Amino acid sequence: MEMSLTVNYLTNFVMIGKLLSVMKKSGPDCRILVMSGFTEEVAIDLKNKNYSGSPSEFDSTRLTVRTKLYQQMQTGAMSRRFAGSNGTIN
Repeated sequence: MEMSLTVNYLTNFVMIGKLLSVMKKSGPDCRILVMSGFTEEVAIDLKNKNYSGSPSEFDSTRLTVRTKLYQQMQTGAMSRRFAGSNGTIN
């Protein structure tokens, strides 16, 4: 896996997954806040989420911004799934 995808997206997914069971047992008003930088206009490339091109053409800034966008989309989806419970994910 490319490092930006692993750090910015997959680790958050695993960490939030582990926190959900703790949140469900906790009192009201539990929160998970996911911090992310500003994502510029980036085309979503669903066929190539993990960079597989030539090393000479690797654009780390573009890939990092793309993984942050994935992170924001993931947070929105988790927030909708967790709605109506004792906590929020933002």
